[in-house]
Amino acid sequence: MGSNMASWQDIAKNARDHRDATLATLDPPLPTLPDDLPLDVTHLPRELLTAEEVLITELTPEEIVERIAKKTFTAVQVTKAFLRRAGLAQKLV
Repeated sequence: MGSNMASWQDIAKNARDHRDATLATLDPPLPTLPDDLPLDVTHLPRELLTAEEVLITELTPEEIVERIAKKTFTAVQVTKAFLRRAGLAQKLV
């Protein structure tokens, strides 16, 4: 490896720093994770996201389109719900 090439550790740190900076821009901010995470974290979105975010992100695509068409949810609400759930998934890994 040449002297001007970054190590894999530096590349990984840069990627983590970018991820963390991006997650910090979510509004509202993501909740703090519990200190002792269980091996199975699939239940955590229901505990850490709002009821509306959980509802939206667990709907089928057809149900989402229907609810946007009926103006139950806006496209912005749906997008934010999925961004926050994806952000939470990133924090968990």
